[in-house]
Amino acid sequence: MSTALAYILYFRLIQNIGVTKSLTVTYLIPIFAMLWGMLFLKEPITTSMIIGCFLILSGVAIANN
Repeated sequence: MSTALAYILYFRLIQNIGVTKSLTVTYLIPIFAMLWGMLFLKEPITTSMIIGCFLILSGVAIANN
């Protein structure tokens, strides 16, 4: 059920803002996975993870501009 809802939201996003910008949302998945791991599983956040997040966010910013 949650996957179906996610697909509906994703396709609506594609419809509203276009394919190029909506595809950049998928690049944010590792960042959210890291945050959920920290919050729910008490996983530590390392320096390399923070650098990776910075690189991902930089790439998304470049792709959207």
